[in-house]
Amino acid sequence: GTRSFEIDAQDLRENLRSIRNGKYLSEFLIATCHCHQGPITGQQWLFEDQTPEFLVSFAHQAIDNGADMFVGHGPHVVRGIEIYKGKPIFYSLGNFVFQLDLLTPVGADLYEQYKMDGTTTTDAEFDATWNRLVFGDAIWYQSVVTTSRFEKGKVAEIRLHPIDLRYMARGADRGVPVVASPPLAKTILDRVQRLSRPFGTRIDIQDGIG
Repeated sequence: GTRSFEIDAQDLRENLRSIRNGKYLSEFLIATCHCHQGPITGQQWLFEDQTPEFLVSFAHQAIDNGADMFVGHGPHVVRGIEIYKGKPIFYSLGNFVFQLDLLTPVGADLYEQYKMDGTTTTDAEFDATWNRLVFGDAIWYQSVVTTSRFEKGKVAEIRLHPIDLRYMARGADRGVPVVASPPLAKTILDRVQRLSRPFGTRIDIQDGIG
């Protein structure tokens, strides 16, 4: 099935007011929103790469109220790119640093709820198991870094540099970004290209760069 969301009206007004105030005090304003939600119920926590309508609406309103760029984050995977009134909207660029194996993100309640038959006896062992279950695919470790060039207040060029957070690495190397290999770069850019097409955005790929 599908899901729809409605932003709280007062929260929306106050955020847009903050964007207007921020633009008044700055030369270049980037608006952002942390958003895990997606329009497809079955995708929740599973490669949520589809952009929900409320985020599209909020991004447009953010630019209408003065933002020069909008950057969404939260779903851990790349989403599409849109150019709206000459301003870039990156609905998600994925992860940049993703070192879950070195953190303890799981609260005590989840630790007790999901402990695996008593076999994960330490916090570190449990966290590693949890992270393999929730983020057990290389797609969580494939992202892009962007550079944008503006002319007279509007974006003239965007370059997309694919990065690899090395899903198969271990220890301190896992989750640290490096430039993606040519085959992986093509995989990542093909995905961004496909996800951006519904927004009317055409991405050309040359020498491993979008």
